[in-house]
Amino acid sequence: MNNNQNGSVMVIALMLMALLTLLGVSAINSATIEIQIAGNERSYKQNFYKAEAAAIEAIQIIQNSNKSQLEAGLIKGIIKDVKMTKNSNWNDSNNYLTSKIDSNSYYSIVYEGFKPGSPPLTQALHYFLIYGCYRGSGGVVLIETGYRKRLDINNPIPVSSTGNENYGIMANNIGNKEGIYFWREVNE
Repeated sequence: MNNNQNGSVMVIALMLMALLTLLGVSAINSATIEIQIAGNERSYKQNFYKAEAAAIEAIQIIQNSNKSQLEAGLIKGIIKDVKMTKNSNWNDSNNYLTSKIDSNSYYSIVYEGFKPGSPPLTQALHYFLIYGCYRGSGGVVLIETGYRKRLDINNPIPVSSTGNENYGIMANNIGNKEGIYFWREVNE
């Protein structure tokens, strides 16, 4: 009878060791997956910040430009009637400029038109959609922001466009302040 009990203790011990081995392997796999997720998150954040920096670079270009520079078309990269949220539009180098931040970071400034408005009546808020894009080995991140600048309504900004040169009036409920009026990440 003692012989049979000794054999059953050995079987139970082997089963417990097999169970503990499975738990250890599962914990290692879980930790490996968590490390990969953290690495992907870090890479995404780096790419996001590079796209954001490119958008900020474009905003600074518009912000630091005076009316005569904008009206004379001296600011490179201002385009019209191009939907930069379409990935295919980033394949045409006429639609964007490379950022000084990184060789894989780009920005695009799309002129949207002006909103006649607040006094003096010769002033208007000119609307721009500004895009920052990072396209690298870690993926693609696209930031879109709206920017407005007050300029003379009688001298619209010249833009590179093959389409209609009609400067549309923007919605009246956005407000009359200069600067950034929205900021978002674009997901296709």
